[in-house]
This record gives sequence, C-alpha cells and structure tokens, in this order.
Amino acid sequence: MKTHTHTQGPWTYYMTISDNGPVPQVQTVPIGPVGGAYATMICTLSRTGQKSGVGEANARLIAAAPDLLAALQEIALLAAEIKRSHAADVITVKARAAISKAEGNA
Repeated sequence: MKTHTHTQGPWTYYMTISDNGPVPQVQTVPIGPVGGAYATMICTLSRTGQKSGVGEANARLIAAAPDLLAALQEIALLAAEIKRSHAADVITVKARAAISKAEGNA
C-alpha cells in the first residue's frame, strides 16, 4: 500500500449559505475542544445542480472518499482469504457503511 498523499479523513460535508443560496462544502472533521477545533477545507462545490440535489450528493460522495478508500484497501488485501469467515463479514460491514455514507444514508 502507498502512503497517503491526500488530506487524512474523516471528512464531512455541510451546506453553507451564501448571498446566492446554499453551497456544498467538504472539510475534515474538526478535532479538538468545542469552539477551538480546526478543520481543513477539502473543497467547495459549485451551486450548479443544487435544486436537483446533485451538488449535495457530490459533496457526500467526496466526504466518503477516505472511508471508501480504506474499505477497498482492506478488501483488496484480504481478497485472497475471503471465503466464509468472520474477517469477510467485518470487511463487508465496513464496505457497506462507506457506501451508505456516500449515498447519504449514514
């Protein structure tokens, strides 16, 4: 496995309000005491598609990227061993949770 060159997760999405309406953004989950936490901005998405929910869906998918990557890395590492074992069940649960987060069901 390669070392991470991206901003470490977890990431979260949120909607900010601008003069032109809601804008989806993605940032790291703030770490530290309430009111003193800092987060790293990952991206701000275009307002295009906000009425249809496309921007928010894209923000959720981007926010789930570190979880999806970690789950897929585990699956790839253990793929040769997966038959019907406890490890396979644990990995499947993690993969489904990451997919659920990307789809906005978390």
